[in-house]
Amino acid sequence: IGWCDWSSDVCSSDLADCERRNFMGSLSYVTNKGVEVVLDNYETEKTVWELYGRTGFEAPGVNYIDEQYADGSIETVAVTIPARDVTVNLIVHGKTRLQRNEVLHGIVNQIFEYGARTSWGKLKVELADETVVYLNCFYSGGLESQAETDPLTHLLSLNFHAADPYFYDMAMTQSILQDTEQSGLYLGDSVYLSDTTYLAGGALSSDIQIDNPGQLTYPVVEVHGPAKNIKIENLTANAKIEIIAGYTLPAGEVLRIDCRDRHRGITHISTGGIETDRTDLLKSGSSLVFPLLSGSNRIKLTYTDTTAATHMKFMFQKRFLSA
Repeated sequence: IGWCDWSSDVCSSDLADCERRNFMGSLSYVTNKGVEVVLDNYETEKTVWELYGRTGFEAPGVNYIDEQYADGSIETVAVTIPARDVTVNLIVHGKTRLQRNEVLHGIVNQIFEYGARTSWGKLKVELADETVVYLNCFYSGGLESQAETDPLTHLLSLNFHAADPYFYDMAMTQSILQDTEQSGLYLGDSVYLSDTTYLAGGALSSDIQIDNPGQLTYPVVEVHGPAKNIKIENLTANAKIEIIAGYTLPAGEVLRIDCRDRHRGITHISTGGIETDRTDLLKSGSSLVFPLLSGSNRIKLTYTDTTAATHMKFMFQKRFLSA
């Protein structure tokens, strides 16, 4: 059986069964343009795979600011989570030097991203439970120090920098909320009443529990019309989103309320798919800073003027401080 000692850059020639392989599942980097660069194909082609020794995947320390007052007392006024730098160790191996160089150059040519932009790529990591998470980051170095251990093998480290230190679940957690039994006094889409009939009643509301197993995060809520007097509350976090009185969401149209960092806003989506910014619909006193806390959250939804087609999608991405 082959073996590798990363600390001394020594490897045996039989690398197909390298004992120091970091058997953690798939590993790849997805560029800003959506191109996926495979960094571990041990189960298939065996031309590149990860070794033990990855760093930067653990929960980070925090930065803090202390302020000392004239009376000598000291108070911590701010605590922040710093940016993250991660390193993965790889073997690039080929049956010939030409194949080895083609694999290496393919990685180099694709993971380099530079210039000015608002978003970069992401490192995709499969965890032991087969969950796939990603880290928003860019390649920051390492290839310049690669080691050629024999004519068919390169050892190298890849470093990535992430201003956002969270690992995000690739899949969006989604709950669809719908009053299918129409317990909120739904009389049908077409109802004929006499001129002596009077109806009175309040808004339909319901409480649900949303469980967030990760760190604090922010949801996206889609309201599918028809609906009116829309209000969403997180009673656990004491947060509220309320749409101004008088606004009616027509049947078949969608109001998307995005509470994520750097994406906050309200978008109206017509039946033809045309998107219009309607952040102006947010009622004074409510906020799009709508946190979903770790653990159980009690969410209260309120709306009126609904039909059987009315429903809400409550979506969020779990995020973690280690992987």
